[in-house]
This record gives sequence, C-alpha cells and structure tokens, in this order.
Amino acid sequence: MMLPIARALLRSLGKNEWFITYTGRQVWVLHPKQEDIELRDIGHALGHICRFGGHTRDFYSVAQHSYHVQQIIAQRFSREVVAQIQEAGTKIGPDPFPWRVATKKELRTALMHDSTEAYLGDVIRPLKVCLPIYRYIESIWWDVIRTRWGLCERIPTLIKYADEIAFLTERRDLIHPHHAARPWKEDSHSRVQPDARRIIPLEPKQAESVFMSAASQVGIV
Repeated sequence: MMLPIARALLRSLGKNEWFITYTGRQVWVLHPKQEDIELRDIGHALGHICRFGGHTRDFYSVAQHSYHVQQIIAQRFSREVVAQIQEAGTKIGPDPFPWRVATKKELRTALMHDSTEAYLGDVIRPLKVCLPIYRYIESIWWDVIRTRWGLCERIPTLIKYADEIAFLTERRDLIHPHHAARPWKEDSHSRVQPDARRIIPLEPKQAESVFMSAASQVGIV
C-alpha cells in the first residue's frame, strides 16, 4: 500500500498525462472514468498485446489468454461437470477449493481479468512485483472497469486457479524451456497441471474477434 504522500505526488505528476484510444477516446492515465471505458478499445488493444513481454515462439495475445482462462472455468466449473463430480463423491482442485458452478459474474471477471492491460500495457510478472506504483495505478483502473460491467471486486480463487493452468500451458507451448524454470508437470508441490489441449496462437484480429464474441455471450456490452 502506497503512503498518502506518494499517492498525492503521483496524481500531481500525472494529472495531465493522457492518450488516445483505438476508438478515439481521450483517456487520462490516473483519472479513468466509466464513460471513457469502451469494450472495443479493450478487445482491440488486448488482441495486439503479446504475452510474456513478446518472448514467445509465435505472437500470442493477452486477448487469447483471457479467453483461454474463461474457457477453462466455463468447462471445468460448468453445471454438468460439477454434478458429475458431486455424484461421484470426488473433489478435484487445490485445497482449500470449492468445487462449484461458476457464476456469470465470475465468467465475466475471468474474461476481463487482464483488461487493465489494454490501457496500461502488459508488465511481466517479475517486474510487476517491483513496481508498487504500477500496481496502485492498475487498481484504480480495475475499480472503474469492474464497476462498469459488474465484475468481482477481487479476483476469485477459481480464476487464479484457471490463470495458473493457462500460464503453465502457455509456457509449455509457447516458451523455449529452461532448466531453472519450475516444472510444468504435476509434482509434489502443486496439483495444477497445464491444459491437455495445445495452444494454437491466433492473429491479432482473430483474437480480438474471439474476445469480443465471448464478451457478448456473458453479457458484457
């Protein structure tokens, strides 16, 4: 959490900093408003932003990643799958983990969980942990976006679970291996495994179209 003086300084320094979005909107970096948020801007930008800072074998967009996370939840937390698990009397997933049907709100949040990156860019994990100012600005944007479309205030556990599956799958299929990286196969420390299906990267316009279609299906307009 940033000190109040740091927040005040940040707002003072950036109060006049703005940029133009894909649809021609003027957006202030530190003062986003709900009326400035446009789904087409988010879909287009995320479709053109590459995951992992661009260090992938082929271009792979944040839009496709977002769709992948939503699809993992839609399939693994569907009413049919949960009913089968309950009928069999089994439990799958990391503990503690409620195996239940995902709500429409959670499906919307899953698709939009990285939507702030449409306005702030994608910062790789190792760098983001070193940038409390960026994370503070990100929280400002998330509050506006989640309010705009009725998303979850905090990212639910099942979305973090799906995000980790997507991350491991992407690293397996898109990143050159390195001996120092933690294994993607199941080990004694984690129950999370990559998706069995291999990723086929989409071109930016294709990823944007898939993202926008998924948004429409869960009531984001």
